[in-house]
Amino acid sequence: MFKKSFFYGLFIALVLVTACKTRTAVATYETNEAVSSRIAFYNVENLFDTEDAPEKRDEEFTPGSKKNWTAERYQKKLSQIAKVIDGMGKPALMGLCEVENAKVLEDLSKTPALMAANYGFVHKESPDARGIDVALLYAKSDFKVLEEDIIRIN
Repeated sequence: MFKKSFFYGLFIALVLVTACKTRTAVATYETNEAVSSRIAFYNVENLFDTEDAPEKRDEEFTPGSKKNWTAERYQKKLSQIAKVIDGMGKPALMGLCEVENAKVLEDLSKTPALMAANYGFVHKESPDARGIDVALLYAKSDFKVLEEDIIRIN
């Protein structure tokens, strides 16, 4: 129960602390044109790198594990996730759950399918023993992070 509440609270906090750049809002007001942005949420189902983090229970996602989580499999998963995000029209804001760390977000944002989107991200390590976190991808051209924080929900 705590884990689900924590993740939902973190996602809501991440969305709330991300703000539009002023020029976008001003341009919308002055031109009276409707501006639309896609917002999405995606459970990337265990997006783990291949490195063992001693402080986390992530051993099953290493090359020597039963899952045989190799660099090739990791790259294929990144590519497939990027393809889905690209197919969604590269949302301006995208919540992600079941990511291991900031490294996987960096790797995802550098995939060929997403490089042009120029995504930034907000991520904080969660207290989950396996290291499963949530994150927020945002289009740097549309948003600027002014502040980020974790809000715990009991």
